[in-house]
Amino acid sequence: MKKSNRKPEWALILPIASLVLMLILEGLNRHDLIGGFRYALESPFLFLFNALLVLDSLFICLFFRRRLFVFLTTCMLWLTCGIINCLMVSYRTLPFTVIDLTLLRDALGLFDVYFNLPQRILIVSAGVAAVIAVIVLFFLALKGRRMRLSHLMGGAAVLAALTASSLSLSMDASLISPSLNDLTSAYRQYGFPYCFLTTFVDVGVDAPEDYSDEAIEAVEEQIDSAPMSAPSYLVRPNVVFVQLESFFDPALVKALRMQDNPIPTFTRLRNDWPSGYLTMPAIGGGTANSEFEILTGMALQHFGAGEYPYNTVMMETSVESICYNLDGMNYTSHAIHNHSGSFYNRNLVYPNMGFDTFTSLEYMNDYAVNSLGWAEDSVLTGEILRAIDSTDGKDFVFCVSVQSHGHYPTEQVSENTVIAEYPAEESDYWSMDYYLQEIRKVDAFIADLTAALKASDEPTLLVLYGDHLPSLGLAEEDLLTGSIYKTEYIIWNNHSGLLQHIADRDLNAYQLSAYVLDLLKVRNGSIARLHQAYLQEDEPDSAAYMDSLQLIEYDMLYGENNLHDGANPYLPSHMRMGIAPIGITQLHTSDGALILRGTGFTDHSEVFFADEQIPTIFVSPTLLVATELPEDGAPVSVQQISPDDIVLSISNSMILPYEKAE
Repeated sequence: MKKSNRKPEWALILPIASLVLMLILEGLNRHDLIGGFRYALESPFLFLFNALLVLDSLFICLFFRRRLFVFLTTCMLWLTCGIINCLMVSYRTLPFTVIDLTLLRDALGLFDVYFNLPQRILIVSAGVAAVIAVIVLFFLALKGRRMRLSHLMGGAAVLAALTASSLSLSMDASLISPSLNDLTSAYRQYGFPYCFLTTFVDVGVDAPEDYSDEAIEAVEEQIDSAPMSAPSYLVRPNVVFVQLESFFDPALVKALRMQDNPIPTFTRLRNDWPSGYLTMPAIGGGTANSEFEILTGMALQHFGAGEYPYNTVMMETSVESICYNLDGMNYTSHAIHNHSGSFYNRNLVYPNMGFDTFTSLEYMNDYAVNSLGWAEDSVLTGEILRAIDSTDGKDFVFCVSVQSHGHYPTEQVSENTVIAEYPAEESDYWSMDYYLQEIRKVDAFIADLTAALKASDEPTLLVLYGDHLPSLGLAEEDLLTGSIYKTEYIIWNNHSGLLQHIADRDLNAYQLSAYVLDLLKVRNGSIARLHQAYLQEDEPDSAAYMDSLQLIEYDMLYGENNLHDGANPYLPSHMRMGIAPIGITQLHTSDGALILRGTGFTDHSEVFFADEQIPTIFVSPTLLVATELPEDGAPVSVQQISPDDIVLSISNSMILPYEKAE
């Protein structure tokens, strides 16, 4: 009996469990109950290869005495990952990756947005039940006798050899690819286990095979040989980039008919000014990756599958960006975002891109929120003008909007619908209608912004573009562009001599900044000049171009910085949160409360006595009330706190000069 209780059972249980898990995981991956069976029939080798990867993870349980506990826990982890992947594809289009685990703090901040109350209760209950089940299982699962280590190591060696040979065979036959540039397609084609595990090991930019001093010198020669184009400006302007959340022209949806055009301002500007399609690295989500390409000129296709550089290399490395390139022309760089400053670690990453100030929602007043709780973009006009007016010189302003962010409601929200005809499921119909309502307001913001800049005395160049398509379940065949990665950009200015007959052209996101700098005759930065050299060629060698770009990216981020003689010339900036510092100018008491007068206060301002946070009432940008009194000699300060309790900045401190009133 003791013999039959071990090897024969597990030798049968593990392979069967792997196949069953694969059927479930691929069904979840495809949002189809029988999707796993279809995948097994259509791609039997890949199905079995992915099942082998699952089997590898399950085999680990045999090394433990509590084999049943480890086995069931591993199965539960795979199922949890499959369910999360299913939800993420539904809500943001992009599948679940290991890198997403680094975004857990940000994801928790959006929990209320993406799930209604019953769903939140169900998810939390399921999570609590799973934890309880694991704990109970740990104590109930009986310990078995240890299996012979030599047998286990032999079995592990066989599985490792089988996995390695299957992987090699799959790659040789081009059944799978080590690079997952299009995550959505890759997950469906190559299978969830393979893709998910690949995102665990595939991080950063791979070292080019020819990486050397000589290769870097060759790229430098290529960059320096680019001809200088004729100037396209008469005066050097302020430069304002506005990244519009999930913004695109809904007229590009083939089956959609609307009552009227919800984006008339954008349409008019596109027709009258230089514009084109912009190929983005993301779909449905991944705003930070879109702005990473725009700001740095680096291509996400060279990074790990599903990687967010804001959560990896950019946390510790400063790198060439449009901010540094314009800094050489004495520009001041400002970032503006009407959402939390700690989202995607922007408060930590932006200094490594050379921003001088960063105004997040925690530093804004008088903003409205839409029905989903996102701040409306109308507040951004004043913030952009405030940034421009804050200096006597020229400014670069990078503004990230948020109003048209999902998850879009699946029921009717507004009585006045925009849609005239849209043959879709009812939930998709109302999601689209809500989206159209929101981008109508975004278009109104664009109209207000251009009007305000036109009335300004300072010459300003404005670049408008969508960061990615919205998560509305659109496929390539649904769009006139034939691509789910294309948005549009416009280059507008308020000065008649700034742009001279610039032709429309399509670009990749990582080319846009270099293209704009080229129009302004700004030739700073190796990455920017590489793009500019390529954009001037009539018949460029695309492969050589991308190889050169990858070479520079690796050298700057992971190599020896040979391009800059071994030293990084881009030092992190001393970035200030907010256009002007928040400060206390006066303290006094009234009716047992502490009254603080100062500047720049918002509803995210919190009073601290030394390190102790005190309940705070926001009255106005110049007045706060603390409901307690400090001890004698205790320093009083104001801190800007994000919704996830991150301290974004701290004001000056003062000590109350008084004797406590009775």
